[in-house]
Amino acid sequence: MLVRQIQTLLTRILLQGRAAELLKADEGLIEIDTYMRRMNFLPDPQEQLARLEPGTRMAMDAYVSGFNHWMVRKAVFVASIPNVGDMITPDFENIDLALRAAVSASETGDGHIIDPWEKALSGDLLPSANQYTIEASRIPEFMWCHNYERSKHVLNYKGWEDGRVHYSCSSYAISGDGSVAPSIFAEVSVWQDYTNWLSLPVSYYTGDSVHLTGVSTIENHYPLYLDDKLW
Repeated sequence: MLVRQIQTLLTRILLQGRAAELLKADEGLIEIDTYMRRMNFLPDPQEQLARLEPGTRMAMDAYVSGFNHWMVRKAVFVASIPNVGDMITPDFENIDLALRAAVSASETGDGHIIDPWEKALSGDLLPSANQYTIEASRIPEFMWCHNYERSKHVLNYKGWEDGRVHYSCSSYAISGDGSVAPSIFAEVSVWQDYTNWLSLPVSYYTGDSVHLTGVSTIENHYPLYLDDKLW
């Protein structure tokens, strides 16, 4: 996600001819800034926006709003990976041979398993990190994807397909006079029903799942695209 954010902000800085001012004052960037300012690509963005036809302005608003929502969706889905079940893309069978061997060697006659759990707690038995290695290599590519269709061929989980994770993102603020305008920040609400895999006392949980919710605030790209604040 940060890669795409940085890309959009760097493009803006370069077009403004402010790379040497905001990034690094070296000869190469000064030369680029000189060229960009001579070309004067962004003389008055507000005046240009005011000249747009209503339909064109609505299309631009829809694009940058969708940009925000897709960026949020990717971040939410990656954060939910520990709770969304089996990985279905890429196709991978997560078999831990060391754990299977420990379980087989520790089964008692009545089917109870006693030794592997103690070994795990003591650090003598470490779980396989094969799936983690795959995820760590694919998450950056997933975050770089520009649309959902591409992303699901990079990384996908059963819980994502089942709709186990939900989110909403509001990118607008209501002012004192009741008018609605783009907000500098976007409020993100996330919720999911997390399955109780262990039997828990009914005094704590009475159902088969726990409803988890969270609210966060992130930078909103809408004003960065459409309102020039000279950042």
